[in-house]
Parts: sequence; structure tokens; C-alpha cells
Amino acid sequence: MVDLWGGYADSGRRRRWEAGSVVQPYSVSKPFAAVCALWLVQAGRLDQDAPVQRHWPEFRAPARVRQVLSHQAGVVMLDQPVPTEAFYDWEWLCALLAAQHYAHG
Repeated sequence: MVDLWGGYADSGRRRRWEAGSVVQPYSVSKPFAAVCALWLVQAGRLDQDAPVQRHWPEFRAPARVRQVLSHQAGVVMLDQPVPTEAFYDWEWLCALLAAQHYAHG
């Protein structure tokens, strides 16, 4: 691991990058999520064809686990802007994600 950072934390070049700057990782987490999910499948603890509600009852979209993992569940984006600090509030963020409108198809 290398801990390097520098430059600006915003496109307007007003905020300098700091060691604790929060960033959106975008697709960096996908391989880690895939490996974890496949370990659970292999161990018989996750059924890819089960409804998401089996594991997350509050999840609104009528989707299967495999659809969520392959970005085919129809949950396109968050319905509202989310301030950076809100990403530290696990319960609030989970509730927001679970309640999202879906556009399957």
C-alpha cells in the first residue's frame, strides 16, 4: 500500500487535498464486493436467486440478489442529493438506499 495524496479536492481548486479527504470510490469496490458475495455463495450462505428482501427486508425494489450485484435491479440513483457527511451515517444511508424508487426494465 502507498499513501500518496496531493492537489485539490474540488474542481474549482479551492480546497486542498488532505490526508482525510473523503472521495467517491466509484467502481473500486466492485471486485471486493464480488469476491465477498461469491465466498458467501460458495459457503451456501447467499442464494443469488433469492429476493433481496430475504437479507434486507426494507429494500423496496422487487429484485433478486444477482440483479443487485450485476446492476440490473433498476435502482438507478439516489432520489435526493446527499451531503458527504451523511455517508458516515450507516443507518440513515441504508434507509435511503432501501427506499429508492426503481425503474426495472
